[in-house]
Amino acid sequence: MKMLKWLLVPVIAFAAFISYGFILDYLSQLIPVPDKTNMPFLLMALILPQFLASASTAVFCAYLLTALYNRKAIWVSFIVALPVLVVSLPELSNIGNLKSSTLVLLYEMVAYLSLMLGCSLILSKQTKVLNRHSSEMPNCAI
Repeated sequence: MKMLKWLLVPVIAFAAFISYGFILDYLSQLIPVPDKTNMPFLLMALILPQFLASASTAVFCAYLLTALYNRKAIWVSFIVALPVLVVSLPELSNIGNLKSSTLVLLYEMVAYLSLMLGCSLILSKQTKVLNRHSSEMPNCAI
């Protein structure tokens, strides 16, 4: 059973990567990009799909990882976040030329990694607290 859990890590990483791509594509089509004269709305339209896709993928993966790996869910969530980071890294080679697309890509990488790790951390701590409180409760037979 333990070996099966670790064999599921690449499957979960692949599923998270594909679902993140689909959600990001859908949200990018759904949210219109305004013209360049309206800069605050342009930045919001560029950043919002990345944040929503990262948050939705992180929440679903964090529940699955916490259920399967408990305390190790944080480390496994870093492994699950690696495909998005690896795919995005070659596009950051232009870091000397800071354009808005480079900043949005950098934001995408940071948001995905931090939300994935953060959700796993919060859920693993919450399950630890819930397990501690459930062990303190007496067994009541009805």
